[in-house]
Amino acid sequence: MSKTEPEGPRGHSPSNPDITKVNPGGLSDADVERIRGTYGFNEVIAKETPEWIVFLWRFWGSTPLILLATGIIAVSVESVEIDTNGNETRSRDWVSFGVVTFMLFLTVIASHLSDRSAKSAIAAVKALSTPECPGRRNGEVCNIKVRELVPGDVCILRPGSVIPADGRVIGKGTPLLVDEAALTGESLPVTKKPGDDLLSGAVIQKGELDMVVTAIGENSFYGKTLALLGNAQPQGHLKMVLAKASLIITLIGAVFCTILWIVYVTTQTEGTVDDWFLGLKLSIAILSSVIPAAMPVVTATVLAVGSQEIAKEKALVQRLSAIEEMAGMEILCSDKTGTLTKNILELNPNEIVAEPGYSNADVLLYAALASNLEHPEPIDKAVTSVADMGRHKTFKVEEMIPFDPVNKKVISTVVDRNGNRMRVLKGAPHIIMHLTANDPTDEARQEQIINGKASRGLRTLGVAIEQSPPVDPQDVHDVGVCKLVGYISLFDPPRDDTKETIELAKALGVEVKMITGDQQAIGIETAKMLGMGINICGQDVWKVDTNTKPFLNAPDFTEFCRSVNGFAGVYPEHKFKVVEALMKHGDLIGMTGDGVNDAPALKLSTVGIAVAGATEAAKGAADITLLEPGLRTIVTAIMLSRQIYRRIEAYIMYRISSSIFLQLVFWLGIVAFKFQMPTFVVLIISGINDITIMACSKDNVPTAEKPLHWDMLKTVYIGLIIGCGSTIASIIVLGLVDPESGTQIWWGGFGLDELANDPVGKGQVVCTMFIVIGLLIEYNYMLCRARKLWFIWDEHTTCKPHIIVIIPVVAACLLEIFLCVYWPKNGSFGGGGFMSGLAIDQGQGVAWIQVIILAIYCYLWAQVIDGFKWLFYVIYDGKEAGTWGLSQEQLDAKQRLADMKVKKHTEMVTRQGLDQHIQDQRQQINAEIRRQSASNLGHVGGGFAAAPGPDGGIMQLSSFSHNQRQQAMAAARAGSGLPGGQPDAVTQKRIASLEKTLADQQAAAKAMDEKMASMEAKIAQLLELASERVAANELLAELGQ
Repeated sequence: MSKTEPEGPRGHSPSNPDITKVNPGGLSDADVERIRGTYGFNEVIAKETPEWIVFLWRFWGSTPLILLATGIIAVSVESVEIDTNGNETRSRDWVSFGVVTFMLFLTVIASHLSDRSAKSAIAAVKALSTPECPGRRNGEVCNIKVRELVPGDVCILRPGSVIPADGRVIGKGTPLLVDEAALTGESLPVTKKPGDDLLSGAVIQKGELDMVVTAIGENSFYGKTLALLGNAQPQGHLKMVLAKASLIITLIGAVFCTILWIVYVTTQTEGTVDDWFLGLKLSIAILSSVIPAAMPVVTATVLAVGSQEIAKEKALVQRLSAIEEMAGMEILCSDKTGTLTKNILELNPNEIVAEPGYSNADVLLYAALASNLEHPEPIDKAVTSVADMGRHKTFKVEEMIPFDPVNKKVISTVVDRNGNRMRVLKGAPHIIMHLTANDPTDEARQEQIINGKASRGLRTLGVAIEQSPPVDPQDVHDVGVCKLVGYISLFDPPRDDTKETIELAKALGVEVKMITGDQQAIGIETAKMLGMGINICGQDVWKVDTNTKPFLNAPDFTEFCRSVNGFAGVYPEHKFKVVEALMKHGDLIGMTGDGVNDAPALKLSTVGIAVAGATEAAKGAADITLLEPGLRTIVTAIMLSRQIYRRIEAYIMYRISSSIFLQLVFWLGIVAFKFQMPTFVVLIISGINDITIMACSKDNVPTAEKPLHWDMLKTVYIGLIIGCGSTIASIIVLGLVDPESGTQIWWGGFGLDELANDPVGKGQVVCTMFIVIGLLIEYNYMLCRARKLWFIWDEHTTCKPHIIVIIPVVAACLLEIFLCVYWPKNGSFGGGGFMSGLAIDQGQGVAWIQVIILAIYCYLWAQVIDGFKWLFYVIYDGKEAGTWGLSQEQLDAKQRLADMKVKKHTEMVTRQGLDQHIQDQRQQINAEIRRQSASNLGHVGGGFAAAPGPDGGIMQLSSFSHNQRQQAMAAARAGSGLPGGQPDAVTQKRIASLEKTLADQQAAAKAMDEKMASMEAKIAQLLELASERVAANELLAELGQ
């Protein structure tokens, strides 16, 4: 055993040593201990925060802390009350303490349940490991604990074994058939022969060979996935939005309550310590009533109801806040296999190449004769699904030798109805080509067919027959003279609805980028079929450090990711880097996946989507799991999420406006009128409104044509307009009703008696303010849900409210009216003041007249506020879109300009793909010339040896004079087959075909350039037209003045 420690397989950390010599008997115990001292154990400790710590941290926030302080102060400070007989009583507000404490825990629990950690994903990945595996140590076979494996250990692989670490196949024997579906999501097993690399977590289907461990722990595929999952802990977008809204409301409330506390204390006659604490209690109570304590509860309710709607479309929501984030999703990074495509191999009859004398049906027939009907592989199913199986029955299959990874072909011995015996071969195209090519010209012709299919990402198989096979051959794999029947091509086709769904996603403002582990050619061919951009990057991108600036042809890696249409041949860390880069730009990113390799990127992305049939690790990392294959469910979920977003937006706007309203009306009442609203009245109003507003989870709202993003400035402006308008309406009533205001003219104006200046009258002032505030808050939700006037329902900006929304609002209004009329005399609830119903000392008839007047007054004020709100939307949205003050003709011109720019961008993306194809054609021509030159130069004179190098050029020349070598290489560079000669006829024909394709593509590129130039001219004309009309309107306005 070499003392040099082994290095990991290709693509792994270079810290692992290179395995140049492997002891078949395994490592010794001394070697194991020495290597473990360098590499440690085969384990990864992912970053996990205990659930109880996560829960406790949720109490550390502005809203929970204020609620906690409110509850403590409520029972710590005694309230002093004087009844009608002048008796003084002291009490502690245990009712408020109980209500606030309940709200505190409800808020924290709702916030906790609407989010989740990465535990399920990490646990699912860990489940892929096994506790022990058979191996060799000290020259003996033994069971080795997976945790104790080290690089250089030899493991024994058998059918059903889970590969315990990354390694390399060693030994002699039949190649392994390995299922990597749980890792990559690809359904077809892969063949691994000695020298090939293996990934931990894959499962052996067939074959028995040994493996030498090359990477363990965090350097293994399994370990990297766990490490990335532990690092992928992004803060939810909705959580940040709610935190920002809560902070704004809390800061405004804190400022006003601090001033209120100071005013309260300074206006007291004695200014005792009790007054300080009573003022603090009042200020904190008001602050707790205006902070959005119920916001997590209401948003969680809205999202939970929304998740049920999405579940009806066959998608399970695992993280509720992901619904809101999906509404703003701008880029969807989609896996190809199983999502964009069907994840099944299909044979396209139009891609069949039949030899002269054979039809396409003949090619399919012979391919079916070499297919296993009892235990069909995916390729066999694809062939037999389109072949004429009726003709197949006219043949008798005597023997079938299954596909051998070494010989790479299936051999089937058959007898036709006339008793003619033959062998049918189906296998790798180059294997069939070498068995059937008659001469170099025929070989070149077949190779052109194969290369043409391969450049488009098609999986090609050759079909041939041996017409007079030996009856009892010594080696069943040996075949004699064969005749080519033709070539068939297989492809994982796009799903039937994918192209339409991608077009719908584009219409919704969502760009779909393909990220696949498949070859670049397959990705490009799929993109062509789906009408996607074909600027798909291959593995060469990852040879450049992603931190490099500029990165290739872009300023940095983030901009590069935004400019391309997708990536092919990616590994887990590549997907993670792409998602990470796109998110750095501030975009909301969706990511689909199904394998363990997708889990880290799914966890990191804004919205991780596990597609149908995904592994448990992918489901655990994802936010949404699809129950049906394809993109259509995702697009449907996007449309629904935008409706749910509208509901949350309306609620947050309502919550801000209500908080501003309550804060201002309480503050002005105390500062300007020395009027103090009892604490229990505030709790009643807040409780009724928080219950009724939950009905917004079922409200009718329109979807949006573009991704929705939070404009907190606009939300605050709307909240200020509605909140300030409601405050003005309330303060007017207070100033005209309160007997101590000196302007008591309200009820007299309606021919009714004014309220008395006694304890009952003061209690009725409280009751009057209770009904005004309560009704205005209920009306305000109707204003917040509409972008225009609340009663204009155009189905584009506002829909008719759902009956489930109307009923609670009406019920709340009626409840508040009944409480206002029938509340008992000087009734209190938990201390802190009292309230008297309007029917006290006046009679129910008068009381009902009063509440009807107040209800009409509030309704009319709501219409005034709604008008100001609609005017703000018109101005704000117009300035934001650059349309404020423009005529209809200018608006039309601006829209045409926007459409033209989108069209130009689409043409530019298409042109980029065309440029790439032109470059590929040129490379093919140059490679063909170099190949032919190298081939011909290899036969020049005795002793001359020329071999194609890595780039298709000449690798070495020997046994020639210097002049001969220079002449030969000059001829090769000139593209001639011999010094001073020309390429042969076959090569000339192939080059001519490539050059014709190149000329067609260049002509298409020229036409596209002319089209784009025309677009530029039209855009310039539209810009000039718009500016001229703006100038003309300004001139007319000046002349009019």
